[in-house]
Amino acid sequence: MLQQLTEASRKVGLTMNGSKTKVMTNREEIAITVHDSNIEFVRTYTYLGQIIAFRDQTNKEIERRVANAWNRYWSLKEILKSEHSHSSEEKSVQLMCPAMPDIWLPNLGTEPKNIF
Repeated sequence: MLQQLTEASRKVGLTMNGSKTKVMTNREEIAITVHDSNIEFVRTYTYLGQIIAFRDQTNKEIERRVANAWNRYWSLKEILKSEHSHSSEEKSVQLMCPAMPDIWLPNLGTEPKNIF
């Protein structure tokens, strides 16, 4: 099936990135090769910024997201804590920081609860 996908993709000018292509399975791992390159088997994979796995990876996902948030904070710390006006930098930081949304919690009424 992967070979067919590769062939169909090539017909329209697309190529498969062998280093990013991975295989996850809950069955026996059988060697998969496409154009003489082996496709790696993995137990977890980060896809569109989220950990994908057959087993529950909630704790790993939370730890990863918290670490990413801290990394972003530390990269912007000087701008965020600066007493000097950096208008163009401040605007770009404001554009990157999402607004804090209201959250509706079940069974607590219909009024939004701002948790921040």
